[in-house]
Parts: sequence; structure tokens; C-alpha cells
Amino acid sequence: MKIVHIGTADTNGGAAQASYVVHKRLLELGHDSRMLVGYKYSNDPEVEGVWYNRGIVRRGLHHFLVGKLEEYTGLQYLIQPFKKLFLNHPFVKNADVIHLHNLHGNFFSLKILPELGKIAPLIWTLYDIWPMTCHCTYPGVYGCEVWKTGKGKCPALFDYPPIKRDTAEYLWKKKKEIYEKSHIDMVGPSKWMCEMAKESPLLNKFPIHNIAQGIDEKVFAPGNKVAARRELGIPDDALVVMVTALKNAPRKGLDYFIEALRHLKTKERPWILVVGNQSLKGIAPSDFPLLETGYVKSDKLLNTCYVASDIFVLPTLADNLPLTILDALSAGIPTVAFDVGGVSEVVNSETGYLAKYKNAKDIAAGIDLLLGDAKLREKMSKNAREMILSKYTIERQTDDYVKLYEKLKK
Repeated sequence: MKIVHIGTADTNGGAAQASYVVHKRLLELGHDSRMLVGYKYSNDPEVEGVWYNRGIVRRGLHHFLVGKLEEYTGLQYLIQPFKKLFLNHPFVKNADVIHLHNLHGNFFSLKILPELGKIAPLIWTLYDIWPMTCHCTYPGVYGCEVWKTGKGKCPALFDYPPIKRDTAEYLWKKKKEIYEKSHIDMVGPSKWMCEMAKESPLLNKFPIHNIAQGIDEKVFAPGNKVAARRELGIPDDALVVMVTALKNAPRKGLDYFIEALRHLKTKERPWILVVGNQSLKGIAPSDFPLLETGYVKSDKLLNTCYVASDIFVLPTLADNLPLTILDALSAGIPTVAFDVGGVSEVVNSETGYLAKYKNAKDIAAGIDLLLGDAKLREKMSKNAREMILSKYTIERQTDDYVKLYEKLKK
């Protein structure tokens, strides 16, 4: 079967990585899988960058004409001078199925969806709720419900993807017009995302399928904790809390983690293992030992960080089903997170601690509970790994996609 994937990138970012592992698995199964992306980072010959990677002229247009002009006018992704590249590309013209992934990122216009759907059946995996909003990815962080009606002022023009003018109602109307001319099978990686799509006046006309997110359980797996700590330079007998910290990502709730540290009751200060491009030096309380890795591109090194940790904390304020949580659980690391989005489908009393939303003291309570009970952590570690193996492997996810492809191809 010939499948073409269209998305923002191939290997940079959670959604990109999620789509890329499906692509690679399809190739292993003998399918003809190709990717068309806005930004190509790998050397994969089956991946082609249709935009940014094609010369200085297009890069210039991308940055100024498309990126800046669309942002300042509020015409988000409606200009896109090279949008028909997708319609005329041989990958697309020869496809049995077209699988859409993240479509925001200044590389694609929804205006071609009706024409694209005439070439081959369309499947669209929803990694965030941008397809059903006016312009942003998670309006719930700001208490915004304009996405439910298409009426009202945007309270967060700055939220990704940002616009400078409030064209929220217009953008919502344009999406509605485009979707009414299209047929797309929607896929939610979490049950929560499926419910959001059913609630959306824009998307509830489409078939909605739940295909749970999958990861490579061979890459993210339990290992020797002492060896991992020695590799990173952490004392063998330390307590270790891992957290991801990214610049310009307030949605990930780092401020709540910092506040939670101030409420910890444990006498032994755990090491804080920080993965990401945001430093906690001068931000976190000074009595906590810090080890900062910076942004980690290597899955092997990332798994070493998980294995070296006793618990993983991700106090995200809005999310579908974060890969970081699935990776941690696959490595057998109990996780502390807020009860939000699809997080509660994998984090519970069997696999970690689910804290009350936006309650830093409850995050602290979860950290205290798990750090103070080695036997509980051991039990949760086993439960977490078993859950991943039974429900969240890339093999299971890809098999479910293939079944959907075959159904639609007929």
C-alpha cells in the first residue's frame, strides 16, 4: 500500500517524532511509505521537505511573506504561495491513502483539503486541538470557549501559533467552509481528544477513530539505574526527580513544578534532572542539586535519563497524550502529573500520582509520596511497563492504522 504522510517535520518535535516512527514501521512491514514535510531534519530518502529545505528564495518567502505577513494580518495559513505543491507532488498523486499529521507551522494551507481528498482518502491524526480552534492549539489554558461557537474575541493572540490581529471569528468561519467541502477520517491518539472532536462544531461531522499513541518500547525500556547514574554523574544512592524544561512553553507548567519544590516535606533533597533548553539555575530553590542536560536529541541518552530517575514529573496544563509521559512509563518510571487532557488515561494510582489541576501543593504531595516509598515505586514501575506493552506500542498503533487504511482504500 502507498501511504504519504504530510506534517510539519519528520524528527523534530513530539508530533513529528510520533508520525516518523509510524512511517518507519510501515516501511518495515513492506508498505510504500513516504513523508512530505515543511521542515526536513533527517537524511531519510523517503522524506522530502517541500518548503523550507528548497533554496534561499523559498526560505526568504517562508520567513517574511508567509510567516510574518500571515501573523501580522491574522490570515493564518491562508496565503501560502506554494500550497499546490502538495497537490502536484508525485508522492501524493500516487498515494492510496494520505495521512495528515500536524498541519500548523507555516507550511500548509487547509484550503487545499477538498482537492487533496479527491486524490486519495484522507486521515488526520489530531495531536492538539488546532484543527478545531480559531488559531491556537490549547485555548482551554486561557478559559477560552470561542472554539465551540466561532463567536467572540480571542483572549490569547500570543498563543502558538500567534496572530497579531484578532481574526479569530474569520479563521473559524474559513475552517468551517473548508471542512464542509471535505471528507476526512479523524484519529484521536487519546480518548480525550476523540471527545473533544465530537464536541467540536467543526469536526463532529467527520468519522472519529481512537488509535492510541504508540512508542518504541525497545528504545524506551527499564535498565540498570546505577549504570545510568554513573553515566550522567549522579550519585548511586541519590533520589532523582526528572523534569522536562523548555523555553517559551508555559503550557508545560514548569512554574508549578518550581513551586512544588518549595512545598516538599522530604528531608533528603532529591537531585533534579532537567532535560530541555530551559535552565533552572537561579529559578529552582538553591538547596536542590541540579543536573541539566540541555536539549536531548538522542533517544538512547534520553532513555538513560529516565532510567537514572526515580520519578518523572510533567505538570502540563493542557495536553493530548504527551510522548514524554509514555516514554517514562515505558522505562518503568512512575510519573506525577496534573489530571488534564489524555494524561489521566495513563497516569493513575497504579502508575504514578495524578494531582489536582493547577495545584502545586498536590504535585509536591505526589513527589513526597513516591520518593518516600521505594516499594511503591517498584510496584508502579512494573505496572507502568506492563501497561505500555499491552496498549501503547508502535506495533499495535501501526497495525490499527493499517486496518483503517485498508478500510478506506476499499
